[in-house]
Amino acid sequence: TGRVTVERPTPISPDPVLTGLRVNLRTDPLIPGTPNYGSAVAPNGTFTIPQVPPNPNAQRPAGPPVGEYRVLLNPILTPPNPQGLAAVITPALPPALQNAYVKSIRMGDVDLMNGRLQLQSSPQDPMEIVIGINPGATEGRVLDERQQPVPSATVVLIPDSGLKYRISHRMVISDAAGGFQFKNVPPGDYNAYAWEEID
Repeated sequence: TGRVTVERPTPISPDPVLTGLRVNLRTDPLIPGTPNYGSAVAPNGTFTIPQVPPNPNAQRPAGPPVGEYRVLLNPILTPPNPQGLAAVITPALPPALQNAYVKSIRMGDVDLMNGRLQLQSSPQDPMEIVIGINPGATEGRVLDERQQPVPSATVVLIPDSGLKYRISHRMVISDAAGGFQFKNVPPGDYNAYAWEEID
């Protein structure tokens, strides 16, 4: 079980940001064909995995077996695009989630944002997911070895944390003056890379 909360000066209940969110557990390493274990987030922010069926007479689905999992929060924190960097596209978010990002995922003292959820039995501590809504931004210019602007360069921002291998990386193309901008960047440490061409 767990709860998703939005970091606001004054809490809102029900919070419109929570509408349409889903907590998913993905096996790590990824096992193809594994059932999807997850739950929609209720308007009050709570969730239970496996999700309790709306019909009390319906059979409750089986819970996730013993193993290691990555915790995802769709559509904000999603897994990498399997087709590679060239096909990475930032997923479209509804208006209420445009500035939202996952700030932390914890279960007791365990950081599940950068680490794995290790299930041996039903956890005693609830999962706590915090959503931030005040992201940052970064901008810059791509220059060549002669300090000349490089237009149409591919610029990628990669988290310098456990999220490096867990999410699709942000990608933009530099403008005619070599300029680029990343909007709605969650606070944290990043590495930036640029290429004139990518095969």
